[in-house]
Amino acid sequence: MQSGIVFDQVVGAVLAHYRKAAGLNQGEAVEGLSLGPSSLSRLEKGDYSLSMEQLFELSRRYNVPMAEVTASIEQTFDNAIKNGIAVETEKKSNTGLLLLGAAAIAALVIANR
Repeated sequence: MQSGIVFDQVVGAVLAHYRKAAGLNQGEAVEGLSLGPSSLSRLEKGDYSLSMEQLFELSRRYNVPMAEVTASIEQTFDNAIKNGIAVETEKKSNTGLLLLGAAAIAALVIANR
């Protein structure tokens, strides 16, 4: 299995997918919520861990049941493993592999839809 992505990147890619499907930019997505646009940007890149409250708020904002969002995260995680991509719980220092992994995970999210 190749190294490449961090679990938070899976979560971020799935949330970015739902935000775009809802037709919202990052500023619109967080308007009136407990996080700001810069936090959402970091979250979507996998640089920030999401709280359950934030997941709930964002799923409501995107008009998607929270259960669907978590199922999508799980399915994307499973697809990454099936495709030989290791999903780590913490970032490693190899930025090149993380960028390659981010591109791979984006393709897996799109394939889930």
